[in-house]
Amino acid sequence: MNIVKKLIKDERGQSLSEFVVVLPLVLFVIFGVLTLGVMIYVKMLVVLSSSQAARVGAEVMNDSTYTVEEKMEKIESTALTFLTNGMTGKERDVDINVEEDLIKVNVTYDFKLILPFLGDIFKDKLKIPIHYESVYMIE
Repeated sequence: MNIVKKLIKDERGQSLSEFVVVLPLVLFVIFGVLTLGVMIYVKMLVVLSSSQAARVGAEVMNDSTYTVEEKMEKIESTALTFLTNGMTGKERDVDINVEEDLIKVNVTYDFKLILPFLGDIFKDKLKIPIHYESVYMIE
């Protein structure tokens, strides 16, 4: 009976068991905050690349020294320059539409969630498309 009372009152290992319970939760919160921060950064780059490409497109469209293909290439290269300076990966798309006096530039980037262990299970299902469209008036 004495041994049982001693074992019940023995608190050695309590901190280890609490640590084992709390550690996964802390790691989940840390990875969540980091992923959210990277997603916000990617969204800012997509917005910047779209707006700068549309701005360049609005200026280039009135320049008669370029052919139509060169104008489109210049607009696309402007958008891709901003995307490649800040992000890795090949899942990006730039669509350019010219309508009368408007130029629309759509930029889409497939953001891959960085989740340890789950990335191996879900593979391509952890992609979130980040999209932005800029519209400028051609003067």
